[in-house]
Amino acid sequence: MRRRNRYILKSAIILIAAIIGMMYIVNLDTTFRKVVLDRMDTARINTILISKSPDYTDQLVKDKNDIQSILNTLAEMKLRKSSILDKGLNSTYMLSIFVDHGNKRDLLGITLYDQNYIEIYDETKTKNKITSYKITNDYEMEPIRKLFK
Repeated sequence: MRRRNRYILKSAIILIAAIIGMMYIVNLDTTFRKVVLDRMDTARINTILISKSPDYTDQLVKDKNDIQSILNTLAEMKLRKSSILDKGLNSTYMLSIFVDHGNKRDLLGITLYDQNYIEIYDETKTKNKITSYKITNDYEMEPIRKLFK
């Protein structure tokens, strides 16, 4: 009888560990929409400053249609949390998104590395302000690239 109880206890512990592990793995996958856009009022975004390297050119986007086009492009991204970035530095876009709250402006910083990785800086967080993700799908970069032509 004691041996049977040990097997039941060991089986229960393994099952609980497997469930916790699966929940952790599922939470690694997300979207840009869930991470950023669902947490902010996109109608209050009035300016996006985009810097491109390695040629170090800047574009200031204030047109609402262009802003919406850029946000729609970013919303297509499927992301997986990543602590290690294998950054390819052929082209990097740094986006500074300014959200206007009347007398206060929030800043959200986004760095895109060669359509493979993204870092998101959120100044409204109290800790872990920078989060890194691997982009797991193809998305269209044309709305951002066309600003630099």
